Amino acid sequence: MIFNGKTVLIYGYGKSGKSAAKLLNKRGAIVKVYDDDYSKKDFLIFEQWAESFKDVDCVIISPAISNLKPEILELRLSGVPVISEIELGYECCFGEVVAITGTNGKTTTTMLTNAILKNGGYKSCQVGNIGTPFCDVADTLRPSDVAVVEVSSFQLEGVKNFSPEISVLLNIEPDHLDRHKTFETYASLKARIFLNQREGDFCVANISDPTIKALTEKCGCTLVPFSIEEKCDGTYLENGFVTYKGKRLFSTDGLYFKGRERENLLAAVTVAKIKNVSDEKIYEAVKNFTKPPHRLELVAQSDTKRVYDDSKATNVSATVSACEGFEDDTVLILGGSDKGEEYIDLFRHIPKTIKRVVVCGENSKRIYDAAVSTGYKNISVCDSLEKCVDEALSGKEKNVLFSPASKSYDRYHSYVERGEHFKSIVEKLI
Repeated sequence: MIFNGKTVLIYGYGKSGKSAAKLLNKRGAIVKVYDDDYSKKDFLIFEQWAESFKDVDCVIISPAISNLKPEILELRLSGVPVISEIELGYECCFGEVVAITGTNGKTTTTMLTNAILKNGGYKSCQVGNIGTPFCDVADTLRPSDVAVVEVSSFQLEGVKNFSPEISVLLNIEPDHLDRHKTFETYASLKARIFLNQREGDFCVANISDPTIKALTEKCGCTLVPFSIEEKCDGTYLENGFVTYKGKRLFSTDGLYFKGRERENLLAAVTVAKIKNVSDEKIYEAVKNFTKPPHRLELVAQSDTKRVYDDSKATNVSATVSACEGFEDDTVLILGGSDKGEEYIDLFRHIPKTIKRVVVCGENSKRIYDAAVSTGYKNISVCDSLEKCVDEALSGKEKNVLFSPASKSYDRYHSYVERGEHFKSIVEKLI
């Protein structure tokens, strides 16, 4: 897409919007900005504040803005392209793109993939939903460089030509239904990560996920599977070893990855094998890798307790996955803001090692009612996270797991703020 001389509207002047504006300015576009927060008008440098959405050639939409907003629908109906910052970055990128999506595990997999590629000698960077906008680096990459891009469903709403050399689908579980309305819509957005791929490209897919398995039947590129549950013509686990196409690569003993987190490991290893990184370099990077915070992070321990912060678990499937990684008796802390998930699914699938559940937050009643309806009785409700932690620590269970299965917006700005608050409470009590 040629942007020189075109009038482009940035809708949403946050981190990704500012990055897109800078890149468009370099490309010779006339940049206009609109944001629901009018105070951002005071911080414009070269951009113009847009009083209306008229007379624009293209719109770059923030991930926070729904495509169902009337003004966005009107733009689309009038033929104006509405794209995401990820799409803009792709259009301006000369490097190779590895794009990673999934309901859970995207950030960890993106970081691990980037670490392995770097250790294997590639000039690689991690961008996208992970925090650094793609547009910050897109036009600086050479053809031999690699951008490992974490991509969310919100960003995939606004792609048109986006076609990575390697796409990765980790898992697809119900999430963000407050925005996407149906699981089918959500899954179809995830599938956009590979729909433009062709012969010579690769799709790395978790074939044990039934939704992914069905979606990738439409895949027009080379499918390279991975699975923690079964052998496949790709990467899998066998007798405690990571195995690729029948060859054992390394043992999983002593690694950070447990339970369904091993899907993240296998996905990253698969990308590395496609890129011809040696087994030794892969294992070296995996062995030295540290997961980002608030993802099953051990934050305190004593002779009798181990406390874990899994604040990043903002949906039911993430919490079930976390619970499956514990072999000792565990008390689970749940709750936060409500986004329409079915918590009955949580209580149908949590393992027997979860001996008690403690709940607080906006959705505490819905969670409690779901537990009762499934016959789960060892659940109590508290009116604050402080009381939840105190209640959780009072029992005999070896592990305390804070894995909310909920967004954080009832009390916090983000899962990070929530996780830090949880840590501060634990520090005072242990």
